[in-house]
Amino acid sequence: MTGMPRTRKFEIDRAEYPFADRWLERGGSALHYLDEGSGPAVLMLHGNPTWSFLYRNVIKQLGGACRSIAPDYPGFGFSDHPPGYGYTPQEHAEWVRALIDAAGLERFVLVVQDWGGPIGLSIAVERPDAVVGLVILNTWAWPPDPRMAVFSLVMGGPIGKYLHLRRNFFARKIVPSGIARAERRTPAILRHTPILSPLPPLGSARGSSQARSAGPPPGWRRSSGSCPGCGPSRWSSFGR
Repeated sequence: MTGMPRTRKFEIDRAEYPFADRWLERGGSALHYLDEGSGPAVLMLHGNPTWSFLYRNVIKQLGGACRSIAPDYPGFGFSDHPPGYGYTPQEHAEWVRALIDAAGLERFVLVVQDWGGPIGLSIAVERPDAVVGLVILNTWAWPPDPRMAVFSLVMGGPIGKYLHLRRNFFARKIVPSGIARAERRTPAILRHTPILSPLPPLGSARGSSQARSAGPPPGWRRSSGSCPGCGPSRWSSFGR
C-alpha cells in the first residue's frame, strides 16, 4: 500500500506517539494510518480537527491483545491534502472504505468519535456483517439540535472561516476546551492534540458547515439506536 517513501509533516514526541507510519496511496495522494499489534481488529475513527493522536493511549493499552488501526483523514495529521478535496464526511468515508479493503479488514470492532460517527456509522450500515462491535463516543447520527445548528452556521460561515483561516480558532481554542481533565492540558499534549499548521484551517470550516446538513446514514433508526441487519454488540459513552 506504500509507494514512494513518505516523511512526517511535523515533529512529534516519540514517547507520546511511538508508532510506525503506514500509508495508503489513492489517486496520487497518501493517507497516513497506524496498524499496531495483532489479534481482533479494532478500527478507530477520529473527529474534526483531531487525528490518530487522539487514540494513542488506547492503542498502547490494547497492546498485543488487538490489531489497532487508526487513520488520519485526508488533510488531517500526516495525511496529504488531495487536490479539490471538500473535507466532507462522505469523502472521508470513501477513504476509510478504501483502507478497510486494502488492510484486509473482514471483521472488526468500529470505534467512532465526533465526526467519526457520521463517517463510520455509514460504513456499519453498508457492511453490517463486517462490523462485529460498535464503540460510540460523543457523536451523533441524526440532524443537529438547534444549538449545534447555530454553532455550525457561525463556524461554517464568514466569521468562522475568518477565525479558522486567520486565527486557527478551532484547533487553538475549541479543541483544548474539550479536554475535561485539567492535568491533561499540558503544553506537550496541546501542541499535538489539534492539528495546527498541517491542517488547512479551511478544512475545519468546511467540516463545521457540514454539521448543519449531516443526517443519519440510510437505514439508521434513532429511536432504537440500531441499523437494519447490524448484529454487533454496542457500547456508548457520552460525557466526560
